[in-house]
Amino acid sequence: MAAYIARVLLFDANPARPIKFDAKLIARGYHLMRAENDAEVLAMASTEHPDVVIINTPPEGDETAVINAWQERKIPLILIGDRADVEAKARALKEGVADYLPHDYRDVELFARIGSLLRLNTMQEELDRRLDTAQQYGIKDTALVAPDVDVDDARIVIIGADDAENKATAELVGEKRVQLCTTATHEAMADLVAKEIDALIINCDTPQSEFMIFCGDIRNNSRLYNLPILLVTEKDSFDNADQPYEMGVTDVVHKPVSADELRNRVDSLVSQQRYRFAMRKVYRDAMRPMTSDGLTGLFSHGFLHENLAKQLDEAKTWHKNLTIGFFDIKSLAQFNHDYGYVAGDLLIRQISTMITGLLRGEDMSARYGGDEFVVVLPETPPDVAEVALRRIASVIGSTEFAVANMTEPVPVYLQVGVASAQEDDTAETLIARAKSEVK
Repeated sequence: MAAYIARVLLFDANPARPIKFDAKLIARGYHLMRAENDAEVLAMASTEHPDVVIINTPPEGDETAVINAWQERKIPLILIGDRADVEAKARALKEGVADYLPHDYRDVELFARIGSLLRLNTMQEELDRRLDTAQQYGIKDTALVAPDVDVDDARIVIIGADDAENKATAELVGEKRVQLCTTATHEAMADLVAKEIDALIINCDTPQSEFMIFCGDIRNNSRLYNLPILLVTEKDSFDNADQPYEMGVTDVVHKPVSADELRNRVDSLVSQQRYRFAMRKVYRDAMRPMTSDGLTGLFSHGFLHENLAKQLDEAKTWHKNLTIGFFDIKSLAQFNHDYGYVAGDLLIRQISTMITGLLRGEDMSARYGGDEFVVVLPETPPDVAEVALRRIASVIGSTEFAVANMTEPVPVYLQVGVASAQEDDTAETLIARAKSEVK
């Protein structure tokens, strides 16, 4: 099945500074559609099912009509412009479904913003899908809606080699929100683990520094796996624009940075993070005994098949990626034989909780049976999914689990199989193919 990362609708209304990234979008796996005017943008948003819309605003003109109309839609909107009032309008849009970029943006910034907004939209779509599946079980929870989030009380940690620079960053982002400002990675890690921190800001201009290595340490920590990390750096400090992201950074801001720019990026990251956690709670609230597995609390075998069937239909209709992972706990039968089934059940419950905690908000985890789990990753290419799933297995493999009445910690090894949806797949054939790939 030919699949796209996402469907992008573009309206370029600025002939003086036209957008010229069509080839770059297509090369990265996006399906590009163009609109010729405001009315066509709104019409295509309803008929062409875009995942994100990008509007390059004119030097002069009123975008109020498009913006007001957009608030009724669930499609992320990115405005590109160079006027302060355009930025103000973008900020006034509903939090989590819009963003603003100046005309001097870098490609990596654009794709980072697109990716973040797509995830929020995917979470909302997945919520709607799960509620629809739940109704097949006779569950009608109409009160379950996407949450509103507030970022004024964001909790931020700042780290870097220069104490004065860290303090200056704290002033820009708002000192009341900064929980810790330090030059020591061990001190920062202690705060990140002990407190509910919303974002980490790193001041760093050297790819080989301990602070960039620190990013990797954070990504290998099961509690901090999804923590937003914002890097403040000189424009040409890294070998290429993708390097910070490959090292674990979530977003990058280049020096010199203004208070408005930094706060805008921090607020966006914190908003997305809190939205994900809030959506997870909504997902949990949507679960009932008839749709979940009694031991683990994950979705049941039946719910998995019904929901996955809907995802397959949508993926085929709109040519979206859909990948699933299959986890199998190696040697659990021997563990049950040696220590009993009660200990085995306790271990399964701990592992299932950790799998869910390491997943993104939009991913679904279900118990397939016994010591087997299925993870569904909507709108995710197979290569990206495989890296994420094997990384989850690695994090769990490096974790020592405690089981009652056992004096020694228990190591766990997860075997992983990955499969991406094909044109003729059903839920059953897709799961079977992922299972056959377990190794």
